[in-house]
Amino acid sequence: MTKQYFSSGDNIPFTTSKASLSLAVPEGSCDCHHHIFDPDNFAYRDEDTTNIPTATVAMYKQLQNKIGFSRNVIVTPSAYGTNNQCTLDAMQQLGDSARAVVTIDDSFSFSQLQEMDQLGVCGIRFMITEFEDLDLGLIQRCAEKIAPLNWHICFWVTADMIVAMKDLLFSLPCDVVFDHRGHLPAGEGIKHPAFDIICQLMNANKAWVKVSAAYHDSKSGSPSFSDTLAIGKAYIATNADKILWGTDWPHPSETIAGNVMPDDVHLLNLLSVQTNNDAELIQKVLVDNPKILYRFYTNHRSEIA
Repeated sequence: MTKQYFSSGDNIPFTTSKASLSLAVPEGSCDCHHHIFDPDNFAYRDEDTTNIPTATVAMYKQLQNKIGFSRNVIVTPSAYGTNNQCTLDAMQQLGDSARAVVTIDDSFSFSQLQEMDQLGVCGIRFMITEFEDLDLGLIQRCAEKIAPLNWHICFWVTADMIVAMKDLLFSLPCDVVFDHRGHLPAGEGIKHPAFDIICQLMNANKAWVKVSAAYHDSKSGSPSFSDTLAIGKAYIATNADKILWGTDWPHPSETIAGNVMPDDVHLLNLLSVQTNNDAELIQKVLVDNPKILYRFYTNHRSEIA
């Protein structure tokens, strides 16, 4: 049977967006985490086994218009490895309202990073699912390489890895960002030691947290996602100046698992639960904080570029 990636209502790809938008979305809101997949024009790496279906800029803009966001951050997905051409192409299609987070390794020269900086790249990402792939040396070397550009490192890692990386995280010469609440495991939540480490980093002005994709690590599940929302609320209570939000569209983890696509409008509405519907907090999470981290200024490039 062919999988259904479209809603029955708006026909927006990769979402079952049936909810009505109840959150008051402020002007300049930013989706800090989404991907673009375009295998017809940019082939996946040979090792990729996910085979995520095509999810283009045109498709994403349908969702962006639906939720009323004007800014976005494209994150290179694991399907492309260190080939960032699809992400860079998408960023150019979307113009000055877009930024990007890319994947690199030791082979990237500083001049290559400067070229990407000129285009609007402002960070790199490590997606690490297995401890055996956790290369602290590579992370350190990449951090030293990007620090002069004032980029950050985005981590998609397990909570146990965050504990193992504690000393490194505090010593890195750049900011760090934790995807999806730091993947605190269901059943433990803020009791996991990674929560305190992340909060310490936030309060030391070294870390940011995405309270995105409530379905990740949730045992309570839809529609309440009460467990992951409680974690998000705890982060916001710790330091609201370091909180970000994103759609995670087109939800590759859910495609891989064969799950029903999330309702993106509902997930956005749930930000009101995490912020107690405080307009000032919503403004910080959706507008003010992304503006700082992703450099949404007239000149978005780094000082050195």
